[in-house]
Amino acid sequence: MNRISLRFSIKNFRAIKEASITLNGITVVAGENGSGKSTISRLLYYTFKAIHNFNSLIEAEIKEKLKKIVHYLAILEEETETFMEEQTSPYNEPFTKLLPLLKATAEEPSIEFLKQVINSLKSFYSQLKIGKDEQFRIERLKLVLIAAISDEFGESNEWNSYNIEQLLDKVREYVVALEKRIEKLKNERPLELFEKYLKSRFDESITLQQIELLEHEVPIIDLEKKRLRLIHSMRNPIYIDTPMSIGAKGSGKSFKHWEDLNRLLTHPADETVEIPAEIRSFFEKETIRGQVYYEKDPLKTKNFVYRRDDGHEFDLLECATGIKSFGIIQMLYYNGHLKKNTLLIIDEPEAHLHPQWIVEYARMMVMLNKLVGVKFFVATHNPDMVSAIRYISEKEGILDRVSFYLAQKGKRYLYSYRHLKDIDPIFASFNIALERISKYGFLEEKQEKEEQKIH
Repeated sequence: MNRISLRFSIKNFRAIKEASITLNGITVVAGENGSGKSTISRLLYYTFKAIHNFNSLIEAEIKEKLKKIVHYLAILEEETETFMEEQTSPYNEPFTKLLPLLKATAEEPSIEFLKQVINSLKSFYSQLKIGKDEQFRIERLKLVLIAAISDEFGESNEWNSYNIEQLLDKVREYVVALEKRIEKLKNERPLELFEKYLKSRFDESITLQQIELLEHEVPIIDLEKKRLRLIHSMRNPIYIDTPMSIGAKGSGKSFKHWEDLNRLLTHPADETVEIPAEIRSFFEKETIRGQVYYEKDPLKTKNFVYRRDDGHEFDLLECATGIKSFGIIQMLYYNGHLKKNTLLIIDEPEAHLHPQWIVEYARMMVMLNKLVGVKFFVATHNPDMVSAIRYISEKEGILDRVSFYLAQKGKRYLYSYRHLKDIDPIFASFNIALERISKYGFLEEKQEKEEQKIH
């Protein structure tokens, strides 16, 4: 049976000349610094996140347009205050109560609420008595409303002939059109929105012609039909690039995945998790010897807690990075976020681990894949990690789910990723370190002296 269900390909982006990676169970990519491993990790994460959360992208896109309308209506309110001071109208009181609410909901605008505001504005302006010397005020209000509708209906001299109520009808028409567009976009899943999202996550521009994602040879990024298909075999991407991300409050696009990770660490999934004894023993008796958890208590200074098996509690943020590394995985699993359809993307997990724990980390990934079905994409440049994954997965009978790739340097600092049948080429690339020691140290000289003693 062919287990290869997903294949992700990248070409001519940053340091990557070409890479075609299968996501079959545990995928391991090795290569020197600057070869594009982290780029593949981030591209994988944001691609799968967009596919899985496409409706959220749509809602965010529409929300930005609604926020513009709120902005213009707020300006309209400020311009209208003079009318309200000088005229008495039965609509003044509801008008004054409604528009402060409009400002309060500026960041999370509601379509139904905006309709209500527009109706209130129409009622108010229909009661206004405008003198000839006040006509300039009306023209100012019209300019605001024309600016609000121009994004949707384009600029036109026709709008100048509209009165306030007619322009407000156009604003309402715009809001209703946005409401209908939400459902249309959810059904069509246009690539244009997906590409815009990817470009927002990277400094360099990326096009959809540079990436490809196939599920059982069916294109998920369908360039022909210009739509983003659903993935059925994998729906829950998680990205870990450093254990130091626990509790971190980064800002900007470079740290967006930290926010996503911390949301999972602090919010358990709805369904309860049955933890197999083997997994519980691994965390609580064999490695970190305790449990890591999040305590939602605003009165406490340490919300991420490491409770050791002897009962002592520590602030996880002050603990060793090795504890954090295993603690993240433990929390994700205990919170119900590591499932059969999860793709867990981990960038250089060995960077903060003792050699013994590197092997245990590899064992943990094999265990979670075998017992739970969690899929892994691991970027590494550590020979112990590669070797441990290789031989532990063989012992556990899942070697057919493991794929190894090596980044090979070509011209102009560009790398091509080669699929390997065995891991020897990876070790050949790691042996360069021994050559450097020999070159800069006394390794060869010491070996020669040892040989002379023998002879």
